[in-house]
Amino acid sequence: MSQLMAHDLTYHVPRDTGAALQTLDDVTAALCVATLSTDPAACAGVVAQARLAGFKDGCLIDVCIVQAARRIGTDWVEDRLCFVDVSIAAARLQGLLRTLCRTWRADDARRGEAATLLVVSAPGTQHTLGPSLVAAQLRQRGYSVGLLLAAAPGAVRTYLRRAPADAVFVSCDHTERLVNLRPVVTEAREAQPGVRVVVGGPGLTEGSEACRTTGADHATSDLEEALTRCGLNRTAPQMTAAEMMT
Repeated sequence: MSQLMAHDLTYHVPRDTGAALQTLDDVTAALCVATLSTDPAACAGVVAQARLAGFKDGCLIDVCIVQAARRIGTDWVEDRLCFVDVSIAAARLQGLLRTLCRTWRADDARRGEAATLLVVSAPGTQHTLGPSLVAAQLRQRGYSVGLLLAAAPGAVRTYLRRAPADAVFVSCDHTERLVNLRPVVTEAREAQPGVRVVVGGPGLTEGSEACRTTGADHATSDLEEALTRCGLNRTAPQMTAAEMMT
């Protein structure tokens, strides 16, 4: 049994899950439980219930999957979850993310019109859910997005020479790996001089230190702030509670 279930953390969900999914926090809590359920279809079941309750897929990604990932990550950092549990949970959330994103075609529908961004995670990255979520959120906002997960040396250089980007977002999943982002940033600058580079993620230290360590232009884990600093923020206004429901 996983440590999540054994320790009965903060993810209590009433038995009648369908009736319980009245708020985004209810959905998030249900997802946290489902990611470590013995039933591999549990996450899909939560999404089905959330849709029946009227929540939009975009909202499930922007709010619920993001928050579920953060809660699970916090429990790992605080030793309430083991690596195996976190890996299972992250893999299930990432699979759910792929399923929810299948109907989006922002890259095809607006190619030539939308700003283009490249999202990268460094070589050796163990969990790739974070950058995958960032890419999904950007596509939902109408940007054309390239995604390189655990990018091998030379991958960023090759990609940008083939498809130049308006900005490069580089993800750091742990503080001790921040220095490993410098080669990625260097590759981006060599391939496309002048491209704006932003580093972010749970491993981010104080902004100015992160920029000195990596050579990036900006350091922030706030997606809207990153877009604004790159002069690319043209997203729609934030949804109201009513707009989050179908």
